[in-house]
Amino acid sequence: MTARAVDDERRFRFAQFEFPWALGPDDGRYVLRDADTHEPGQVLVLATLGASQRRLVRRRRPRSAAPEPEPAPVSTSRATVIAAQPMSRDRAEAWLGGLGRQEAADALDEGLRGLNRALRAHRVAAADPSINDVSRDQALVSRLGHGSGEQVADGRWAEAIEVPLDPRRRQRRIAALRPQERIAALLGGRDQPLACEELAL
Repeated sequence: MTARAVDDERRFRFAQFEFPWALGPDDGRYVLRDADTHEPGQVLVLATLGASQRRLVRRRRPRSAAPEPEPAPVSTSRATVIAAQPMSRDRAEAWLGGLGRQEAADALDEGLRGLNRALRAHRVAAADPSINDVSRDQALVSRLGHGSGEQVADGRWAEAIEVPLDPRRRQRRIAALRPQERIAALLGGRDQPLACEELAL
């Protein structure tokens, strides 16, 4: 069997998330090693999608704006957390096909732990307190799958599934929208912010 054939038979499991903002670290590949053994445990691949084009030369004069402008494109981040240890294609297919609700949730949580570890490291190294940990509730989409090394290194896959949000998590997301009611009350003059609220923040 050739080396190419061996590579085609190797599969790497991954969890992938997309978020509607820039996560912080630069796009690229990051190896997450075990703190005790220093062995690679996961590989994190970050990519920015849909970012607006940056111009190197700034305009010195204001320019006229269209009466009905197109929405400015926003950055979307894709984070792929890959298990460093490969498995056979048969085992990878069996793993993906055998995922139940709890197994899928556990696999996604494992991926989020790796991603948040990288975000915490970036927060400390860059001294940027605005970089926050992320949760699955915040993701636009969550995927689990497997692929060859070349595929997963580029955020692609041989086979994958999109994991829907758990109903209990969906209720928490709905609850997160309740501050909009308070905003409406504050802006409408029906309520006043408390000094302790500002101090707590």
